[in-house]
Amino acid sequence: MYAVTPDGTERWHFETDDQITSNPTVKNGTLYVGSLDGHLYAIDPDTGEKQWSYMTQNSVGAGPVVHDGTVYIGSSDGSFYALDATTGESLWDFPTEDQIWAGAPVDGERVFVGSGDGKLYALNRHDGSLLWSLETDLDINSTPIVWNETVYFGNDLGVFYAVNTATGEVRWQTEKTEGPLNSLPRVADGVVYVGDRHGYVRAFDAETGEQHWAVKTGNAIFSKPYITDDTVYFGSNDGYVYAIER
Repeated sequence: MYAVTPDGTERWHFETDDQITSNPTVKNGTLYVGSLDGHLYAIDPDTGEKQWSYMTQNSVGAGPVVHDGTVYIGSSDGSFYALDATTGESLWDFPTEDQIWAGAPVDGERVFVGSGDGKLYALNRHDGSLLWSLETDLDINSTPIVWNETVYFGNDLGVFYAVNTATGEVRWQTEKTEGPLNSLPRVADGVVYVGDRHGYVRAFDAETGEQHWAVKTGNAIFSKPYITDDTVYFGSNDGYVYAIER
């Protein structure tokens, strides 16, 4: 893990025992990042000194989410963890039936967890109790997003879902698309944008699921779209950055 100044000068680096694929999160003066060595680390963002670490039973590739003094993180050991953001103390954990590689958004009293077992779980963020779960046909490796009391996510079969956050009822789902949906979706002005591993970025009506358009690139899309008033920007594994008129 590296910290550099805007001119590219290294300020500090922090070494773990394996690769870091997790997106770091900075909250209240602490940087949180997971490592494939199985740990979640809390680091001082100014000095790079470790504040604490928590060891799971397998790789931590998901990005941590910090909310109201709690760090939420999934592990490829199949469990989802809630930790005290200051001390790293375990508050609770919830076992799923397969690996967790995606981040988990918090909305109100709920935290939403996708798993390789093909299920989306809605958990009480305070105690980890199960509120509801929805079974899909294949792994969920994309981080869900919540908008307008709806949680949006895709699975590895290439199906994109819109689900009621309170009940788990499916509002709509797409037909199978060309490839697994692993990018983080974004919602803007009633349209949800998402990329897939076959190189498409798609725009769906957030209320109905109707597809407005699809643009094909030369390789997989894992990046999160960036949206302005009239343009959608995203990167592809073909090495290009694209700007598409909304």
